[in-house]
Amino acid sequence: MHGFNGNFLCSNVHLENYDFIEVIEKYNLKDYIIMIIFKKNQEIKILNKINFSETMDVKNLKFNNLNLNKNDELEKLIKNLKIIYENYWKSKNEINTSVKLSFTVSINNSDNSEIYKFENTFIRCVDVHDMKNQRRTFLSLYVRISIGTF
Repeated sequence: MHGFNGNFLCSNVHLENYDFIEVIEKYNLKDYIIMIIFKKNQEIKILNKINFSETMDVKNLKFNNLNLNKNDELEKLIKNLKIIYENYWKSKNEINTSVKLSFTVSINNSDNSEIYKFENTFIRCVDVHDMKNQRRTFLSLYVRISIGTF
């Protein structure tokens, strides 16, 4: 194992395989992105080691014709990276719609028009599999809602 120091890039370590354990332990990281940027003229190569939910991914990105000395191009690169990381995170956090999701909602019982509005709006916005009035008290109506594809 090589220490992470000024001679790191001069060693024979393949960055794709390097574990960065010193950095991870020093900062007590669980989920992380380690990004190394290589710049050659106007070509930018970025090595990303992404650990999310105990799964490691290595992503290599390449951007051409970028001058990082120009603020607008640097901002463009940062925005592109932000989108890439957000899309990665979203892909790892997709909701499985084949799994039934049930929850109970309490609705003010004093106004039937509000109950009707809630039920119709919710049904239009979400794939509701089942909606049942669970119980009614003086102040509230409790509705059990199940969503998802079955």
